[in-house]
Amino acid sequence: VLESERTSHTETQVAQTMLQHRPGALAFAAERLGEAKININYIYVGIEPGGDVPLAIFGVADAAQAAKILDEAAKIAA
Repeated sequence: VLESERTSHTETQVAQTMLQHRPGALAFAAERLGEAKININYIYVGIEPGGDVPLAIFGVADAAQAAKILDEAAKIAA
């Protein structure tokens, strides 16, 4: 659709994680990325469809590495 409308766009890889539903969960995930020297370009936060678990989508340069770090952070925070 975007191409047919001649709209400028790009596709990028992102890293996603499910957050604990409690204060500081997003900060904890972002801190882990910062410790690994991974800069966050943007972030979207919402709810998983049909559920109530917060879901965060991180736009980062190295999505694969960020995904590993976020998975580990989720295990620690649980």
